[in-house]
Amino acid sequence: MKPKKAWPYVGNIHGQQFAELLKEYVSEFSSSGGVLNIYSVGSKVVETLLNDVQEKAFHRYRSSMDDFSKSVIPCPNHEIIYKHNDCLTKVIKYFNVKSKYINDSALLDMHRKKLLERIAVYAAGGLVGGHLKNLLSSNVKESDKYCKKIVDQLFEDKLKPLISKCENEDVRRSIDVDREISEIEKEYKGRARGPHIWQVYKKELADKITIFSAAARTADGNEEDAPYVKEAEEEEGKEKEKEEEQMSNLKEEEKKTLRLTMKEDITKQQDQIAADLEENSTAILTQISQLLQTHAELAKELQLVRDHMEKESKAMKEELKGKKEKTT
Repeated sequence: MKPKKAWPYVGNIHGQQFAELLKEYVSEFSSSGGVLNIYSVGSKVVETLLNDVQEKAFHRYRSSMDDFSKSVIPCPNHEIIYKHNDCLTKVIKYFNVKSKYINDSALLDMHRKKLLERIAVYAAGGLVGGHLKNLLSSNVKESDKYCKKIVDQLFEDKLKPLISKCENEDVRRSIDVDREISEIEKEYKGRARGPHIWQVYKKELADKITIFSAAARTADGNEEDAPYVKEAEEEEGKEKEKEEEQMSNLKEEEKKTLRLTMKEDITKQQDQIAADLEENSTAILTQISQLLQTHAELAKELQLVRDHMEKESKAMKEELKGKKEKTT
């Protein structure tokens, strides 16, 4: 159906919203004793529309992000953030398309912000809430669990047998400790996934490697601090800096998207107002022309009636004059 103009600064409605508007009119009229507040009814219909659009937009975001996360978690946080950027852009576009007949920029902005708050909430310390926060927290937990499982496997398959060999002094002297540690580190780094790679490395794997290193080097009195712990701390620091930079960029991108969207809202409202003024002006001019035309036609008809009446009056006067002359 062609969109129907509802009221100023709200815009056009169509389809289901038009039906809901009529229902609200009837309900308001019945409950208020025959008094109808059109603005109140209209506002209620628009609120219902925007709440529905907001809910569907969030559902789209959540479904896309959950499906993606199930397939990749545990993974680096930036993969989730990149997917978030893509999904966020799509749901904002969806929200804008579904609310395109609403011209109240302030109302649109309010509902759009509610949608964004359900998706991600930021504070001075960074991301503090929303569905994105839940996904990143889940990613951390899954990464921690996944990496610990790898450490346990490496200990059982590699480190434990090596520690047992170290009980034999001759065998112990034949073990290339640095090479064995390097191979274990390499395998862990190749298999480990997610944001807790280095935390688990420091807390779990480093301890077990230290046990092996101590057992292998006891006879030489050559036990020393493991350099891999320092390396893990450096890598962890790099990952943290990278993630902070990503989160900062993420917030800036969201602000940019919001600014552009608000600008579109205001432009849309201004265009609608201009179109309404143009339409109203055209309608008024058309009515004036119709009135003038109608009056002109009426004037012609009145002139014809007057001419006819004058003719009839003259005829009647002539007839009366003739009767009087016959009488006399």
